[in-house]
Amino acid sequence: MEMAIRDFCRMASTCSCPTLHLKDSQGNSTRSVYEVIDLMKNKQVQAVIGTISPHVAILLSEFNQVTKKVPIISLTPTATSSVPRSATEPSFFEMSHDVTTHMQCIAAIVGHFSWRKVTPIYENHSTFSFGTSPLIHLLDALHLVDSSIERHLIFPPLHTLSNASRFIEHELKKLKMQESRIFVILQSSIRSCILLFDIAKKLGMMEKGYVWIISDDIASVLDSVDQSVISSMQGVVGIKTNFAVTSNTFREFKLHFRREFRSKYPEEEYLNPSIYALRTYDATWAVVKAIQASKGSSSSVNFFESISHSEFDGLSGEISYKTGKMVQLPTFQIINVIGKSYRKIGFWSQASGFSSDNHGNGKANLGLIYWPGGKVLESKHIPLKVGLSLEANFNQFVEVSAPYRGTYGPLISSQGISVNFMSELRNKNYDMVTGDIEIADRDIDGRKFVALMKQFPYWPVGGPLRILQSGKALESKHKPLKVGVPAEAFFNQFVKVSYDQDKNKTYVTGMSIDVLEAVVKELPYPLSYVMVPYKGTYDNLVAEVHNKNFNIAIGDIEITADRYKHSQFSQPYMDTELVMVAPVKRDSLKEGYIFIYAFTTKMWLILLAMTVGTVSVVWFNEHIHGNGDFDASSTLEYITRMLWFAIAVLSLSHRELIKNNLSRLVLATWFCVNMIVAVCFTATLSSIITDSRFRPSLDFHRNNFVVGCNENSFVFRYLVNVLHFSPKNIRHIQSIEEYPIAFNEGEIEAAFFVSPHANVFLAKYCQGYEKIGPTIKLSGFGFVFPKGSTLVRDISEAILKVTQTGEIDMLEKNMLRSLSTCSQLAHESNGPRRLDSRAFTGLFIMSGCISAFVFFTTLIHLIAKRQDSIWSSTQSNLIKRRVGRWLILLLRTRVVHDNPGVELTPTQAAA
Repeated sequence: MEMAIRDFCRMASTCSCPTLHLKDSQGNSTRSVYEVIDLMKNKQVQAVIGTISPHVAILLSEFNQVTKKVPIISLTPTATSSVPRSATEPSFFEMSHDVTTHMQCIAAIVGHFSWRKVTPIYENHSTFSFGTSPLIHLLDALHLVDSSIERHLIFPPLHTLSNASRFIEHELKKLKMQESRIFVILQSSIRSCILLFDIAKKLGMMEKGYVWIISDDIASVLDSVDQSVISSMQGVVGIKTNFAVTSNTFREFKLHFRREFRSKYPEEEYLNPSIYALRTYDATWAVVKAIQASKGSSSSVNFFESISHSEFDGLSGEISYKTGKMVQLPTFQIINVIGKSYRKIGFWSQASGFSSDNHGNGKANLGLIYWPGGKVLESKHIPLKVGLSLEANFNQFVEVSAPYRGTYGPLISSQGISVNFMSELRNKNYDMVTGDIEIADRDIDGRKFVALMKQFPYWPVGGPLRILQSGKALESKHKPLKVGVPAEAFFNQFVKVSYDQDKNKTYVTGMSIDVLEAVVKELPYPLSYVMVPYKGTYDNLVAEVHNKNFNIAIGDIEITADRYKHSQFSQPYMDTELVMVAPVKRDSLKEGYIFIYAFTTKMWLILLAMTVGTVSVVWFNEHIHGNGDFDASSTLEYITRMLWFAIAVLSLSHRELIKNNLSRLVLATWFCVNMIVAVCFTATLSSIITDSRFRPSLDFHRNNFVVGCNENSFVFRYLVNVLHFSPKNIRHIQSIEEYPIAFNEGEIEAAFFVSPHANVFLAKYCQGYEKIGPTIKLSGFGFVFPKGSTLVRDISEAILKVTQTGEIDMLEKNMLRSLSTCSQLAHESNGPRRLDSRAFTGLFIMSGCISAFVFFTTLIHLIAKRQDSIWSSTQSNLIKRRVGRWLILLLRTRVVHDNPGVELTPTQAAA
């Protein structure tokens, strides 16, 4: 303030400089009110500058008219967006930016790393809060990045606590037990912040797996804290209001500030001005400028207007007001505490988001981050920049052959001089360097080198770094997730627990396990877990997750409304339906006469009646009009010729000549009708032949209709509560092998499965069973989580990725293929289905019977016509055959009698 008054008076060449009156409220709101009133009444000040909160200003405005006429310039870290301006206007001005913008920047960091829940911490001091809680602003900002607040810690000012250390330690221990380890310090005094981090370090909360984010009011004063404070904040990420440090005005101010600060506080080591010093300078400049502009005017309104219309480029940025607040939107530096200080890892603004410079240009990502515990986490898309020498003296250490751009980033040409490496590293152009670098040379001695190295205590050396994401409690090596799996799954193709006695080891396999492994690979962070078999029903397994005995439960677990009341489910990785399976019952009669079922009985009768009627009308009409082709000698001939005409006219092969136009009209109409009916008949018959197996007709509502289902499944409740089955008609099946036995013995007529289980059953018993009846849509198989688990969203997103790649479908196909041993199934899957004679048996029988009838009728007619000749011919043949046999017998007897030594063979003797 003194510097601002002195500099303004020097530049304005005026001797009447305002007088500065200083008061210390010691951070107490009540004392602030008292001191301000004292300055206004006793000192008759024209303006007040200080860390005065809006509610203090409102309280002051209620005292008397004097306090309303004195403008107040507030230097609080953030401007409160919910202040009722009517109560303070026009006398209250804020030199800080809206708290909403600060919360948006913090939320952007949370969203960048896809953290789903955070824990805010802030000091509930009257100086730092008014109206809407900062938690509300943070919650609104987090909602935009799909994150939320798990719980929060609010502690009072330290001076109000009898034992502040014990209180903070107790609260931090409770926070340590929760799942989320992302902590955001929204608002705090520097004294409270130092104590908090000191206790957090003692409790092991500054180790791997934790994330700490500090707000602007803390990050902006890190340049002025002791080294011991920095050492307890290693790995902390913060946001810090950016301001120009390269202008001549700032350099001159910084030089004068350091000189005066050192003269007054020689024991202080850190002399650089913070953003609060710059804002104080600018606020004082604006007030002094307004005082000089309003000289000669007795109206305080002119003074207020002079301040509100102030527009100039100050040290902290562009100074201009709108309704008492800064107009310019801030740009924040994202810093990372490391070593003895901190390093810039990026910038953020409301307009440009993340960028690599303060102008909103460059890559929209953050740089390399050193998290608590010394773990390196790089932003998702930016590789490490490792400096290597292109012209190393000894290429056994570093050899670059051909143009190269390494995995970790571009190379640096330094010609083997280590000082170039160090300068590049100091300028943040590279994240690390490696090679045959000598510790000391002509430009840098060993002492300077060691001093430089101390700035990088987590110096990355060795092989490629493993990229990990911090802030997840589950990443700790000592706390893997407990994944519950059904130990006695009904369908062990999904989860199978086996024990190897020789190795004394339990193995968990199955499709659900394969799905989990594929999903974990898609997560943006590693997930360590251990499988824990659970003996019990699926409902009890879900209850164990609700009771926090398991972090996750996986398997063929159906998502149901009852289970969802207690636990949370991921996106289903398999769609399911309730289906009924029954034995295939072939009806030979129906399959043989399959063509009859293309039309209903009513349709066949209508076709027959229409055919007879149409032919009769045509025949009658032609006969009346004297057409001789339609004459017959008897009634039987009339009928036969009419029937033949009905068939022949369809193919236009009739011999009768149609002479009358009315007959032609009737036949043309009938021909069109037959064409349409024939096309429909063909299409319907094709669809029937495609699925030639006639499904059994089952009546669910029969009193004696018995079905089977898995005894541990939700299907039993669904059949009773939704489909209204009687419990006595439902048989509990113990294993998949019992279903065929129950079917064969007639214990059940059908079985209900969810569709993935039905596919397994049909793959194992692919002949003799099939799905029948309508299906009922269900919710699907999913992973089970406790309510509010931060993993649900990440796992669901990973499931969608795996599903879209087709990997889950492939896993299911492989599982079913390993079960099926049916050659018919393989044959049908390898080629198109071909028809056998079964579908045409009825046609063949009808055609064969008619042909046989005609044949035998013709044969009988032939015999009746020629019976005399046939009878005489038959008698003649019989007589000739008998005489011949007698002659042969007599000749053989004569030969034997003349030659007694000849023996007859058995054939000859028989003859």
